[in-house]
Amino acid sequence: MKPQDVTANFPDPVTFTVKATSDPDTPITYTWYHYQEPSTCDDNWCKVFNVSNETYITNENGSSLTILKTDETRLGIYRCEASNDVSSQNITVQLLGPPDLGSM
Repeated sequence: MKPQDVTANFPDPVTFTVKATSDPDTPITYTWYHYQEPSTCDDNWCKVFNVSNETYITNENGSSLTILKTDETRLGIYRCEASNDVSSQNITVQLLGPPDLGSM
């Protein structure tokens, strides 16, 4: 099941959660990335770290990413790589900005 894109209400937190399944004896690990262009990260995908005042990566082996304080710098595409010893899968979601109510 693909997680839904999320529209942020600055500075409220948002959470993305993915769930992968595997053989019970094969643990799954999750790695989160944020696409930033331009960027100094490889291919513009920057790994998201669990930083206590910015993000939390929680649940089973990191299957949820919570952005504690949303702002313009956090917008964009996020990718989660779920992997085990056999294979890996990627899923992307997007954090969108709040609607511009000034143009109404």
